[in-house]
Amino acid sequence: MNVTRPRDPTGQEILPLGHRLVSQLPHLQAFARVLCQDATLAKDLVQDTTLRALEHTEELGGIPTPDGLKAWLFRTLRNVYYDRLRFERRRRHATLDEVETVAAVDGGQEGRNDMRDLEAALNKLAPVLREAVALIGTQGLTHEQAAGVAGCSAATMRMRLSRARRQLKTILTGDGDSGEIDENEKNA
Repeated sequence: MNVTRPRDPTGQEILPLGHRLVSQLPHLQAFARVLCQDATLAKDLVQDTTLRALEHTEELGGIPTPDGLKAWLFRTLRNVYYDRLRFERRRRHATLDEVETVAAVDGGQEGRNDMRDLEAALNKLAPVLREAVALIGTQGLTHEQAAGVAGCSAATMRMRLSRARRQLKTILTGDGDSGEIDENEKNA
């Protein structure tokens, strides 16, 4: 039996949602790890995001491009994460600084130290700045796509990325007073 599947505007066959969803799981896992800095919580976030995607199968089936699905999944994962933070904050009056840190990636001594330094520097950034680095720097989204995920304008996303880069440089090179982030910059 020969089944004809729908095609996107470029003529490419649109795979069933399940196949497209599975192909995005590694990207979701990486984004979740950077966003929440906890491997166990990252797995839970990806699982919750996947469940939400399956609950919205009809809606998502109409998204023809992989980038559109990826943006929807990232935005959903981000919302799930912030929902959990709000819940925990209400429950324990926790602050974002109480999120558990993740051990550095195992590798050569120098690489391990560099990763530890980078992770420590990322942890000093405000969550919105860390999110900008994760979406654009590690996931390869455009400024416009990242802005769609974060619910802000592309100009705001560019500014967040610029501030994040400047703060990371200050922290990693030791330029500046103590490497601590000024509260005005942190809340930007």
